[in-house]
Amino acid sequence: MILYLTIPLGLFILIKTFLEIKKGKASQQWKTIEGIVTHAGIMGLKSSSKGTSSTSQHAYFQYEYNIDGEKILGARIFFGDFLLTMLQIRKPAMQAVLEYTPEQTVTVYYNPSKPAESVLQPGVRQVVYWGYAVGVGILVAGFIYAFIAGAQQADLYAVSLLLS
Repeated sequence: MILYLTIPLGLFILIKTFLEIKKGKASQQWKTIEGIVTHAGIMGLKSSSKGTSSTSQHAYFQYEYNIDGEKILGARIFFGDFLLTMLQIRKPAMQAVLEYTPEQTVTVYYNPSKPAESVLQPGVRQVVYWGYAVGVGILVAGFIYAFIAGAQQADLYAVSLLLS
């Protein structure tokens, strides 16, 4: 049963890491244009469950730029930010948001074949490569668990045969 969870999750993380790194490297060759930061900051979200409340911090960020007279909104500071947030590694994204202020002029790197795909900091941050380690770790943990559970099932079956 655990393999049905760990294999898709591990593969998703591995594929997402690969794609983020690929796009990050490609973004270094993208066209640039001037844009303006419209929103930048960190907000605290309170949640409660079973009488316990907690506050978590989340970055919010948005910028806009114009391509051929069309206003386009972007929210990506660097490639890998979504992956890091998903893995609960929020510090790099939070630090990146704090580098910007609303109304600040920025250089936007955009994909010429998909102008809505953009980023402010092209390239790949080293921390993004940890996605490979996490994906492989989840896969390995799932297979180890399945092996141990399978061995225990085999032992129980052997004992039941001996007792019957």
